[in-house]
Amino acid sequence: MHRALTIAFFIASFSLSTFALSNQECVEVYRDGYLDLRESIEEYNDKRLDKHGFAAEVSAQTAAVKTLRAACYFTESPDVSSCVEDYKELYQDLRDKVRVRSVLAGNQDYINYSDASSSKPGIIGRFFNSGADVVKLGKLGIIDARCL
Repeated sequence: MHRALTIAFFIASFSLSTFALSNQECVEVYRDGYLDLRESIEEYNDKRLDKHGFAAEVSAQTAAVKTLRAACYFTESPDVSSCVEDYKELYQDLRDKVRVRSVLAGNQDYINYSDASSSKPGIIGRFFNSGADVVKLGKLGIIDARCL
């Protein structure tokens, strides 16, 4: 599992004043948060993670993302803002599906989510001649192609 955010949270907590992230690292905070959260959700849905472990992981991941993004606020350049916003939207859409209190109360024993595929031809479809030839890229793949 991606535990980088949890580790980064502890590093950032102890040295936020001297912790400088590159533009690329700042772009990837929400991306990594999304991947970590998605993996935790899959483990929870598959019953490999109980409600207490899941709630703890989600809370730690959320805190790590917030802490790292706070550090990035002071170091990232404005030219990465569109990538940051795209990853933030992807992360936030998934995070909004998880209600930690409901999980702990037993009212949310499964998290419905999907990395929605691009079903419209759009730019990618035009590149491949027809909508039928569109490679089904999830939102993450589309953003990655532009931002990584």
